[in-house]
This record gives sequence, structure tokens and C-alpha cells, in this order.
Amino acid sequence: MSFNKTKIALAVGVATALISGSAISSAYAVESNGSSVAIYAWNTDTETLITPGTVVAWDQSSFGTTNKTDIDARFIGSADATDVTTFIAPRGQESVVTAWVATSNGGFDPGTKNVLQPNLSPSGMSKGNFATIRANGGKYSIGFAFVKNNGLTIADAGVVYHYIDIAPGGDYTFEDPAETVPTAPAAGTADITLSATTVAAAEGALSLVVPAGTTATIGNPTLVNNQSTSTGTLGDITVKDERFQTHKGWTLTSTVADFVAAGSTIPASQLLVTPKVVGTPIAGVVAAPAGAATTAGRPFAEASDGATVGDTVLNADLKFVAPSTAAAGVYTSKMTLTLTSK
Repeated sequence: MSFNKTKIALAVGVATALISGSAISSAYAVESNGSSVAIYAWNTDTETLITPGTVVAWDQSSFGTTNKTDIDARFIGSADATDVTTFIAPRGQESVVTAWVATSNGGFDPGTKNVLQPNLSPSGMSKGNFATIRANGGKYSIGFAFVKNNGLTIADAGVVYHYIDIAPGGDYTFEDPAETVPTAPAAGTADITLSATTVAAAEGALSLVVPAGTTATIGNPTLVNNQSTSTGTLGDITVKDERFQTHKGWTLTSTVADFVAAGSTIPASQLLVTPKVVGTPIAGVVAAPAGAATTAGRPFAEASDGATVGDTVLNADLKFVAPSTAAAGVYTSKMTLTLTSK
């Protein structure tokens, strides 16, 4: 439990998270194999759609579109994508960059993050084990990925691919994409899961701030019932609670020394202290009720365990009543404020 003390001189005269998601529209048909969108293969030489099951020679050039009737239909990328890589991958490992068995460099449509007519020719995958794939054949996926982090990570737009069956020697066929199109919710509404990532506020401390050299003057004495009565204010003091993670409330107490002047002493109890919260109050903070000062200490203000963290500005009205027998003069004392954590 930490605490700090501040002394204030008193003088008396007697006489205050996208929704982040893929940029590919859900209006596209989606392949049942997990591809981000359906991709259709086209013969580059004839610019005709390659029907699934048609035998295609290894060296035949082909490309893909998102639409079986539009040769220029583009694949929509995401803002985080920095490059495009075409690949051949074992089925089920299309999103695992390190599992790709053959690759080549792709590219964006100029001035966009979109892709136009990506390569779908196995012979065009110039990096990796393309020779082994041609010789042995097998069931693979062929397509491209939107990538980032120097090609090591899949971007939000994901991977787009088609199942391909390669015969030993290199001839191959595309499988039917078996597309499914999302249906609209029957009630016209849809739920979207939101995931927001936050960071913790910087943890601070509990502290008491009083302007340096603060002196509270209790003056303008008048006789009330033949007793010198003076009034004043303590001045603004601030309790700063920046314990955003561990705040447990706090207690502020005050002690006042007896007043002295030229050998004469007036007990601290002759000072009435009325604490108050200045400005906008902080939830859970209350000032103590008015009461006579004491050298033993008394409550000044406190914050509950559930109080809102932040700055609390406090002050106090002061009223000093001197005994009728006290000599006129300027009496001084000290108020000590002690702040402790609960």
C-alpha cells in the first residue's frame, strides 16, 4: 500500500477490430473445394471455355476467370495484398505456402489489387517440382493466391484454385468446380461476427498534486459572540488516479498542527474544515463531512473500490474561531494531507 503526504501552510489573522474481411464479394459463386471463389479455365489460343473433363495437353496455355461467360472477369483482391503467386498444391494444402510443389510469379491488373486472367497452365509453373509432377501425374489443385509479407503469408482475399487431374506424362483435365451460390437469409437479415482487438491502457500511479509553496490564508476576522472569526479556502488539490488496470480506490486524510503566534497557541480544533469536490465529480468519489481539525487526523475525501479512474480536484472551506482570551495576531499552522490506496 503506497502513500504520499503534502503539507499546506495555514495562516490566520485574528482581530478544484472489419469489420475486416475478404474483399472478394459473397455474390461470387464459391467452389465446394474451399476456393475463395469459383475459377473457370479458358484456352488461351481459342479463347474458349475448357469444359471440365476435357483432356488438355501439358504445354497448352490456359488462364482463369471468375465468370464462365466473361473472358475479362477479374478476381477482386484485398487491400493488404502485396503480390500474386500462382501455384500447384496437394489438395487440402492450398493455403499452406510451404506445401506448394510448383509456383510462378503472378501480378495485379495495373493500378489495382485485382487479377486478370491468371495462369492455369501447369507448364507455366516454372519454380519447384513441375518436372516430377508431369512425369508421375496425380490429383492436385492449380490456381493463385493473394499474398503479403514477401509472399510468405496469405492475404485477406485468400486463395483461388481449381482441382486438376494430371496423367503420367502431363496431359490433364479440370474437374467440375461444383459451385454453390449463397442464398439470401429468409428474413432479410444476417449476422456478422465482429472481432475487435484492443490493447491495455498504460498503467499509472496514484498521486497527490498540490501547487508548490501553497499557502491558505484565513483572513477578514470579525467578532462573533465576542470571538474572532476568520474564513478562507484551502485551494485546489488534485488526486490523480491512473491505475487503469489495478485501481482499488483511495483515502485522503488530513492532520492540522496547533496554531502558534509569538508564544501563544490556539488548538487545531478551533479550525472547522469543510471538504468539497470541485468541478465535474468522479463517480465513486465523496468528500468527508465538515468537522473540526485535529492533530490526530480525520477523513478529507475517499474513492470507493469501483470509482472511475481519473483526476479528482478537491478544496475545502476553512473557518477559524479564536477563543476570547487569545491575543490578537497572525497564527500559523500546517495541514498535512495523506493519500493512501485501499
